[in-house]
Amino acid sequence: MRIKFATKRLEDGFFAAIEPISRTLVSWEVHPHVVTVIGFLGNILAGILIWRGQLFWGGVTILLAGACDVIDGKVARQTGKMSRYGALFDSTTDRYSEVAIHLGIVGYFHNQIGYVSLLVILALAGSISTSYVRARAEGLGISCSVGILQRQSRIVLLAVGAILGSIHHVFIIIALAIIALFSNITVVQRVIHSRRQLKSQLGGPQR
Repeated sequence: MRIKFATKRLEDGFFAAIEPISRTLVSWEVHPHVVTVIGFLGNILAGILIWRGQLFWGGVTILLAGACDVIDGKVARQTGKMSRYGALFDSTTDRYSEVAIHLGIVGYFHNQIGYVSLLVILALAGSISTSYVRARAEGLGISCSVGILQRQSRIVLLAVGAILGSIHHVFIIIALAIIALFSNITVVQRVIHSRRQLKSQLGGPQR
């Protein structure tokens, strides 16, 4: 109970601290997407800081980026710029923000874990996000099976890479690199496709 109470106090203090910022952004009519992108870039910076061993500043940056994740929703609601595409865009960047932080942690332990782990995380990020965007889009009533590298292709690449990797490990690394690159391209393709579908359904621009 004490831990829960302390956590609640921290949350209340956090929300109280960012409330003036959200009011200012609303008065300036800042677009919610701008706040979302700033938070996303902040999490990338946090990952880099952690990777470089600057754990304290990395933690501070995570807090600041987390504030953006709360503020963008407030700004969207208070400026009347909420939309289904906005929810999809925000959720997708959230997933990548988490990956950026974890990637920084892996980089921090680079000497113990090895660079292959970086490829693993990038490949995993693209694979998860590819499936996530499709599921989120379909939840909004959109068919979203487009993209250059879908699940079946990823499975084949992993299988072939593993088989040939028994001959030389470079093949599994190549497979991971291909998945890391093209699965993330697929995510972008699906987000763009979803936005177009949402615009055509409502006949107007979406946030």
